[in-house]
Amino acid sequence: MSNFKERLLEHTLTLLWSLWTELGVVGLQRHHERCLVDPEALLAASWWLGEEDPRLLEEMSDWCAQYAHLLALQRIRSLEKHLTIPEVTAAVEPLFGKSQKGNPHASSGRSRSQLPPLNRSSLLLLRLAAIFGVGSRSATLAALLADTGSGLGATEIAAAVGYTKRNIANTLEALHLGGMLHKIAQKNRWLFRLTQRKQLVEWLGPLPENWTGWPFVLSFFVLWANYAKESEGAPLLRRALKAARIVHGIRAQMGAAACEPPPLEGVPEQDVERIERWVLEVAEEVAKGGSVLLKRSSLAAPLVVNLATRKG
Repeated sequence: MSNFKERLLEHTLTLLWSLWTELGVVGLQRHHERCLVDPEALLAASWWLGEEDPRLLEEMSDWCAQYAHLLALQRIRSLEKHLTIPEVTAAVEPLFGKSQKGNPHASSGRSRSQLPPLNRSSLLLLRLAAIFGVGSRSATLAALLADTGSGLGATEIAAAVGYTKRNIANTLEALHLGGMLHKIAQKNRWLFRLTQRKQLVEWLGPLPENWTGWPFVLSFFVLWANYAKESEGAPLLRRALKAARIVHGIRAQMGAAACEPPPLEGVPEQDVERIERWVLEVAEEVAKGGSVLLKRSSLAAPLVVNLATRKG
């Protein structure tokens, strides 16, 4: 597909602008008001995915200059590794209470971004950070609010939100000691769930309709944007092999989110066309707020396929 990279970039920028607009950046369209918005995952991914849109980077910087105190730099550092995005922390660190000198996208002094009321359901993570403090506690509580099962363990929460297992385990124990969580033994691990979820929800205010796992969803865009860059100008066979390897690596996770990749037939020309068409369809649906991934990705760990160690 000759224009795959350009079309993917178009859908990616539509998504990023929609999410930043939801956070209060001046934008034209909001497609994700029914979704939980994850500002730290968004900031980590935007710096790399949106590098070809200087205005977006400038507006992001303007927003962060005012509201970065509501974000956890520690989590962004961790998400940089989980999403396999290079040099994000170095780019965003100046926005966290440090001088912006040397940042080419720093705010010019005018402030156009205005944080919406935090009682918007999409802004639950910022609301939790404002109430319970910035860090693993707010991310952990959001994961527990999203859970409708018998409880969650430290491992699955850590994989989904981007903190270390030890950090999450300590947070869970502290919340348990404070009386907010039940602690349930299950085989060789501990599960935790909210003691008074109904009362907490009534106190917190509206919850999102879609508990979107943005580290998972954004990793899809990062993965295929990286593929597009590395495959640009490459021979068809090489491109097809790389695309097939990615599909093989993500098939199980995407299938669990009800968005399974197309079957491959072993014919490079047909397979790469089928894969790239599927990627663009998914990207467009996510960008416009209509994808099943927005509903079925809660607590899903980011997609990771390491192509650098393989020859293709």
